[in-house]
Amino acid sequence: MEKYIEGNKAAWEEAFENRDASWGTDITERVLTEDYPFFNEETKSVLKKLHTEGTVIGQFCCNNGRELLSLVKSGRAQRGVGFDIAENQVAFANEKARELGLPCTFEAVNIYDIDDRYREQFDLVIITIGALCWFDDLERFFAVVAKCMKPGAVIVINEQHPCTNMLSAEEKVSFKDFYRLYPSAVRNRFRHVPKRDRRDRSSRVRSRYQRRLRRARSQRFSPFHDHPGAESGIKSDRQHRRRDNQPGGIIGGRIAMEKATRENLAKVAEKAAQIPFHGYMEGEESNLEPVIRFFPKWTQREADGLWCAAFVYYCCRESMQILPSGRLYRLGRICRG
Repeated sequence: MEKYIEGNKAAWEEAFENRDASWGTDITERVLTEDYPFFNEETKSVLKKLHTEGTVIGQFCCNNGRELLSLVKSGRAQRGVGFDIAENQVAFANEKARELGLPCTFEAVNIYDIDDRYREQFDLVIITIGALCWFDDLERFFAVVAKCMKPGAVIVINEQHPCTNMLSAEEKVSFKDFYRLYPSAVRNRFRHVPKRDRRDRSSRVRSRYQRRLRRARSQRFSPFHDHPGAESGIKSDRQHRRRDNQPGGIIGGRIAMEKATRENLAKVAEKAAQIPFHGYMEGEESNLEPVIRFFPKWTQREADGLWCAAFVYYCCRESMQILPSGRLYRLGRICRG
């Protein structure tokens, strides 16, 4: 666990060091001129209904501090305290607080290690999108949060399920564009993996795809799209490579199919999310049978509270996307704990 925390800290600090030069330059102006900037409309409407004037506010996983600065300014709070693991982001937040003249302090600390100095200090606690998914033990996380809250304090959580990041709707930024805009963020997907393992993993993926290409060429058709003129006989490797990159070739067909699959999967997942799936609730039986039917060794009782990965696979099957056996095996292990 210590290695995970150290790797996570290093990754966030690396991402901050490699940020775009214009990132964060609007914080001062927006905090001074706007009402509750940096919060979405739903969260903003909730915060406006709360009594925040003269209160002490805490934010866990505050990133660059802009949300806490916004809330302390617009809510006229007495003081704000933010916690984050990345030292350079905390330094940036403290600098902005001094620049704005706001009573906010930010501390670089692992949330699990927050000590008794903050016991029963906060009237209001906020946790925003992208915080909870980094913690393997939410009970331990919220035990620390609860320790820091005064009796009768309020907690506001604005979060999303991390599975939503696996889906891409048509109007959203594509993965390719995201990689171009935020290369360090994509690179950090493997930040906890030793460099040797990263190279080995890339080699395996590359080799698997190359074998697929060779097999398709030898059979003179693509698994994604038939080759134009396949009946004309085996072509040279150079002709194959030139043809593979055309819209009707293996690579072009693969890209077109992946786009259609993502769009279909996003539509299916959006529709499925509207179905009130639930486990065993007071007075109600579980209705998870459609979700877990692809895992015959798994009972509805065992699935209760642990069916997120099964829901992802359910959406894949409903959209006619079949996961490779290796991914299905890993999903099965996730579902069974």
